[in-house]
Amino acid sequence: LKIVFVCVSVGVCVQGVSFDKLLGALLALVPLYRFVLPPYFLNNARALGTLEGMARSADPTFNILAVVYPFAVKRLLANPTGSKVLRKVLRQLVRDERTKRFSLSRLQLMIDDAAALTKVPRWHIVRSALRTRQGWSLVGEAMMAGIFWGLRKVLTVVSF
Repeated sequence: LKIVFVCVSVGVCVQGVSFDKLLGALLALVPLYRFVLPPYFLNNARALGTLEGMARSADPTFNILAVVYPFAVKRLLANPTGSKVLRKVLRQLVRDERTKRFSLSRLQLMIDDAAALTKVPRWHIVRSALRTRQGWSLVGEAMMAGIFWGLRKVLTVVSF
């Protein structure tokens, strides 16, 4: 499976893979692990592979992940339908792997990546997230994480 990187001006890199090769690798795993892929998944993957092939014939450097990633980040941040699955995925992405706590820096990196790839200001991405109840919920969690971070720092200084 060939993996390439597309980097934008601020140093953000997005991996790129050929959907045809990804689908082939995934289908090779199905009999080994005996899991079932829903028909819509295969249809969507095939359609994406076809569209990617058409786009690459016009522009060989086209990277579908560089196009999809910013949309996915905006969707995760806003979660307009209130999906529990999207909420869980976002929480996993912004959680510090070592401490298992909400990470403001990981959230900021996610917003920075989306802004760099879409070439729109960060505030625009944040504003679109704040148009939903789920976006405000995320802001509340970020504020609480910041408050607890500050309290931990103060208590560390005071305890010495």
